[in-house]
Amino acid sequence: MRNLLRLCFVAIIILSAAANSIAQTFGIKGGLSLAKMLVENLNRTYSNEILKRPGFQFGPIVDLPMDKVVSFETGLLLTGKGFRYSTRRNPGMYESDAILNTNLLYLDIPLTLKITIDLDDSKLFSVFGPYVGVGLKSTVKCNGDCSKGKEDIEFGSEEDLKRIDTGINMGAGVEITPFQIGVTYSLGLANLSTNTNDRSEKVKNRVWLVTVTLRFGKRRAEKDQIPSDLSYL
Repeated sequence: MRNLLRLCFVAIIILSAAANSIAQTFGIKGGLSLAKMLVENLNRTYSNEILKRPGFQFGPIVDLPMDKVVSFETGLLLTGKGFRYSTRRNPGMYESDAILNTNLLYLDIPLTLKITIDLDDSKLFSVFGPYVGVGLKSTVKCNGDCSKGKEDIEFGSEEDLKRIDTGINMGAGVEITPFQIGVTYSLGLANLSTNTNDRSEKVKNRVWLVTVTLRFGKRRAEKDQIPSDLSYL
């Protein structure tokens, strides 16, 4: 956890320097994540029995304008993923009565294009683009009739889950300066399964995000605008 905090601190410094050097917008994003996973093989789709797991997203972002409407947004975002699974929903299949909480913590790097429409007192925006996620820490916690209360999940190509996650972010929201409120759906495309005995097995992340971003700085186009009363110079 101490190394994780150091990583977040270094990320904030790097993104702050990038925002200041290019004179663009820097922000801090935080909010709620509602995560599930697609889990299936040729014989069965387990996702129908999986519940959403609440978590969080938090980290620095940088918005780099390309013109007055289109910009490129990236950042370093700690994102809670995973799922909840209740054996109580399947009483005929399991003798135990338990709820499994799978907690996956990722460092996500979004690489999104943003379209912004300027209204009178606010702005509407939409985002679309890929992301890359790096698995940092994961655990499974069991509540109820369990043989184990808590167990770590190992990331790696030969471990429980592959470490690198990739996918597509799509969303929309409203900006009321200096805040942005947005809803994003994160569709995982990478198959995280390491099961070499069943090549048909698929394990993919699915996350809904409701976030608020506090923004600092201005777009270069706004900062470099010449006042109308000095236009004759």
